[in-house]
Amino acid sequence: MAATKAAATIIAFGTSSPAFTQLSSNAATTRSGTTATLTMASTSTLATNDYCLIQGHDLAEYNGIFQITVASGTTITYTIKADPGASSGTTVMTVDKVVLGTALDMTTDYGAQVVIGLQNGNSAPGVAPQVWKGIASTGSALVDYRWSQLFAGDTTAKSFNQMTDVIPMESMYVNYAVCRNTTNAVDCYALASHVTAG
Repeated sequence: MAATKAAATIIAFGTSSPAFTQLSSNAATTRSGTTATLTMASTSTLATNDYCLIQGHDLAEYNGIFQITVASGTTITYTIKADPGASSGTTVMTVDKVVLGTALDMTTDYGAQVVIGLQNGNSAPGVAPQVWKGIASTGSALVDYRWSQLFAGDTTAKSFNQMTDVIPMESMYVNYAVCRNTTNAVDCYALASHVTAG
């Protein structure tokens, strides 16, 4: 049976990645079961249900992209994959608000190519935006993903950066997120062409 090519929108063309300054926490992250609590100087620029890239912990379970809850003026909570059995011993973690795409289900596909673009506006961002890639091999929940930085844009006004990412057949779920631009919003997109099983 012949394979069929299909298109998928992971991040829609023209989506705005809003300006957001990276936040730093000022206390170790604690946990109660799989609920992590991260303390920072202020949560005033965050809102419940925001997606955030959290990194810098000494225990891997606390790092990744999570949907957060603003618990107070200085704390956020988020659900981690599993209870690591200890609170984080790290005292400086970072939090970036992200634009999260819609996952591409590759469980029955042969492979895919994803075109990802970043377009700066007339006023450049203060910090180069970053694109992060997540792969989930054990399920489709957000906590199943493992994230790594794929590429970064620049801080030149009106600059356009684009790359193509090839996804192998053995991947289950793939997603992308854009973060780290400050001062001004950046337009972004991630569009996929994938070969289905039939």
